[in-house]
Amino acid sequence: MISNKRIEWRDDIFDGFDFYDISQCTEYLKLGYKIVVSNQSSPWAAHDDGIMKLGLYNKYRLLYIDKYKS
Repeated sequence: MISNKRIEWRDDIFDGFDFYDISQCTEYLKLGYKIVVSNQSSPWAAHDDGIMKLGLYNKYRLLYIDKYKS
């Protein structure tokens, strides 16, 4: 993720791997900023963290829903 505005990450809620990025985008939208995805004919980068660890995914999913339900 790249931005030209600085806002604090919600690491008080999302302190793990899941939903921190979605939370950050939601915070930008709440402040009236736009979110865009650049057109890429080929990927600029590849994220490979090995074996996916989804053990806490549901925890952070529920935290996100609770925090941003309105």
